[in-house]
Amino acid sequence: MSKKIRYKKNQLVGDWRLESKLGVGGNGEVWSATHIAKSSGAIKLLKNIRSVVYDRFRSEVEAIEKNQDIVGVIPLIDSFLPEDISSQ
Repeated sequence: MSKKIRYKKNQLVGDWRLESKLGVGGNGEVWSATHIAKSSGAIKLLKNIRSVVYDRFRSEVEAIEKNQDIVGVIPLIDSFLPEDISSQ
């Protein structure tokens, strides 16, 4: 099953408000965003949610989490990876 999501400026995604699109790829988008606590950062969002894409994205997040101590790895501030993607 595939679900296509469209994001837009000022949309809330969790506790993050999307500000401007920084880049687009085949399965995702990267946005400049501000957290409700007023911190800012970049957020990577899937736009085509399919099982194989979602599994690859989960693996990417896990690799970043495991390698936070390596210089050059971008710090992961927050993540949301639901177990069941059918309701997302």
